[in-house]
Amino acid sequence: MFGISIEETNTLIKAIYSHYQIDLSGYTLNHLRFRIRKILDKHFLNKTGILINRLIDDEVFFDDFLYDISGGSTEMFRDPDVWLILRNTILPSISEKSDLLTIWLPRCVSGDELFSIAILLEETGLMARSFIHASTLSYRSLEIISSGIFLKDKMEASINNYHGSGGMNNFNSYFHLKNNLIERETSLIKNARIKKQSLNLIGIPGLCDIILIRNQLLSFKQELKNNILNRVTGALQNGGYLILGEMESLKDCDISNQFSHIFTKEKIYLKTS
Repeated sequence: MFGISIEETNTLIKAIYSHYQIDLSGYTLNHLRFRIRKILDKHFLNKTGILINRLIDDEVFFDDFLYDISGGSTEMFRDPDVWLILRNTILPSISEKSDLLTIWLPRCVSGDELFSIAILLEETGLMARSFIHASTLSYRSLEIISSGIFLKDKMEASINNYHGSGGMNNFNSYFHLKNNLIERETSLIKNARIKKQSLNLIGIPGLCDIILIRNQLLSFKQELKNNILNRVTGALQNGGYLILGEMESLKDCDISNQFSHIFTKEKIYLKTS
């Protein structure tokens, strides 16, 4: 299935840790083997050893590697029911209790979820009262998000998702064409702080009302998943909301007893202690 052996994968993990002091051993082997195979194909490389040499010799190439192993959302407003609950229930509830709404997206890759939450804040009239923290693993993600670049093949699905999430505006109004490329209106994220952050999320922001970390935890072994969720939990207000991906849960996690699962299908949790 992968064409990449466990031994080759472990050799790559050790080489990266030795040179960059970045520990990728918290990813599942299947995730890394799948991603390494795709990276080899992308760069027309036929041996893992050649890939390792390039990663060690070229820091920009290594940053691209971090981007490629991170994965990312496939379109904006993915899983529309989640965004509908945010729009109609969670955002109004928090806005009644707090003058400032703080949101953290710990593992941004493409910026799809960052711009999606920004559009919700704009349409619910909460943008001026909100601040978003967004963390990336690579500088390439940071550059893509900050520039607003959006892939054309995501547009149709994103439009359908947007309307499924309760959006009533012309979705295209949030985009413009520049040099034949679709770019999102970056003014939407003027109240966002985007920064590169380690895999373990060292240096969490202040207490947040909402944290979205969706479709990332499945890539991690249990120990790293626990470490990340411990940090995320420490950054969340009591009464704040943690939102995971559709196939993810807090089952068997260290912090599960601190949450109530309030929207079961959508994997939305309320911090209770």
